[in-house]
Amino acid sequence: MINAKELRIGNLVMSNETIPGHIHEISCADMGSFFSSIKESLHPIPLNVEWLERMGFEQFEVVNSDGDENTGWCHTVDHRFTWWSDRLSYGFEELHQIKAVHQLQNLYFALTGDELKISL
Repeated sequence: MINAKELRIGNLVMSNETIPGHIHEISCADMGSFFSSIKESLHPIPLNVEWLERMGFEQFEVVNSDGDENTGWCHTVDHRFTWWSDRLSYGFEELHQIKAVHQLQNLYFALTGDELKISL
């Protein structure tokens, strides 16, 4: 399930039909039914490699001081966003709770003031 408080217009979510879709509008008159439908039919899209690519992240390789190789994903527009296998970092801050596409959309907008471009 998805927490309705996390949603903004433009967020990508999955419906019961398993088709990604955008939130187009939220009106005050519909809030009761909106929150009910969220609990029953809308689900977060898990953040994974496919979605990172769609959002403009590119893969890169890093060799640490021990000689171990590590794969990361860096956002091509704002290079401060980096994905390391299971966690997102912004600059030097690790953001452990970013697990869904809509959460990354919201974070990107909050930090940059721009919408994250997503290729569907």
